Amino acid sequence: MKAYDSLMILKANQSEEDIETQVATIESWITGTEGRILSTKIWGVRELATPIDKQTKGCYVLFQFEGTPKTLAEYRKRILVTETILRDMTVTLDSVLSKKQPAEATQ
Repeated sequence: MKAYDSLMILKANQSEEDIETQVATIESWITGTEGRILSTKIWGVRELATPIDKQTKGCYVLFQFEGTPKTLAEYRKRILVTETILRDMTVTLDSVLSKKQPAEATQ
């Protein structure tokens, strides 16, 4: 299984309960397809640099998870049809860690 980092921006015009429910739903998408959640961090509501779908604020959520290609395919498919997700970006955690290591080695 590969490890992934996924940052998404949710619509901020939801209550905290709705956001937490949506985060739990997203986690269930991952665990329901042989994936494993490593961590989930809700960064909270922040101003967007440019409006997205007439929204000027968004709730940032970071997921770190492990999964199979099936997990990632299902995850991507569900993100595309969820209207409360404004933007998302998913990268392999290996690519993130490999970029951090040289900087840490020089310190």
